[in-house]
Amino acid sequence: MQAVKEIEITYQDIFNRAMLLLNRSEKARKEQIVANFQLGQLVAEIQDSARYGDSAVVKLAEDLTRAKGYQVHASFLWECARVYRTFRGNLQRIWELERELQLRGIHISWRFLVRNCTPVPEPEKVLEAEAYWERQITEWENSIHEVEENIEKRDELIEKMPPRAREQFEGFVVKLAQDKTLKVTSDNFKKFNEVLQRIEKLLDGLLSENKIDFDEKAIDLLKKIKEKIEILIGYKC
Repeated sequence: MQAVKEIEITYQDIFNRAMLLLNRSEKARKEQIVANFQLGQLVAEIQDSARYGDSAVVKLAEDLTRAKGYQVHASFLWECARVYRTFRGNLQRIWELERELQLRGIHISWRFLVRNCTPVPEPEKVLEAEAYWERQITEWENSIHEVEENIEKRDELIEKMPPRAREQFEGFVVKLAQDKTLKVTSDNFKKFNEVLQRIEKLLDGLLSENKIDFDEKAIDLLKKIKEKIEILIGYKC
C-alpha cells in the first residue's frame, strides 16, 4: 500500500490564511459599529420623542432582554445613542476618523468610540446618568479588586513570569505599596469632585418641595452613586 504523502504547509499558506481571518474579523468589527450606530439612531429618536423619552429606553432594554434570553442593558442602548449623537447621525464621519487614526496605528472599535468619542451624560438626564455612573464605578471597583487579588497571589504569579515581566511586576507592586489606599490621581479627583457637586445640586432640586413626587428609586440610585464616588476618592472610609 502506497504511503500517503504528507502535505507541507508553507509560510505563505499560513500568511494567506491569517489574512483571510483578519479580513473576516475586520468585517465583523465594522458590521458591529454599523449595527450599534443604527440602534443609536433608534434610541435617540425614542429619547427625543415627547411620547416616549428615557423611560421607554428602560422598557426597551427589558423587552429585548426577555426576547433575546440574555441581559440587554439600558446603559448599552444609551451608549449607542451617545455615539450616534457625537457623529451627528453621519456614519461616514466614523470612517473618516478611522482613516486619520490608522496613520497613528490606532484601529477603531465600538468600545473605542464609546470610551473616547462620547461625552458623559448630564446629571439632569437622571436615568441615563445613573446607569452610566453605575457601570463606570463597577468597572473601577472590578479593576481595583483585580489588582488586589493579583498582589495577593504575588509569589505564585512571579514564578510564572519571565525575568523582564517579573521585574516590571515587582516595580508595580512597590509603587502601589507607597500608597496602599490606591487613591486616584489629582486630575481625576478634580473631575470626580465636579461630578459630585453636580449630583448634589441635582439631588437638592429633586428633594425640593416642588419635586416631591419624583421617582424615589431614581433618587436612591443617585445617592448610591454619590456614595460610591466618595468612597473611591477618599471622602469616606
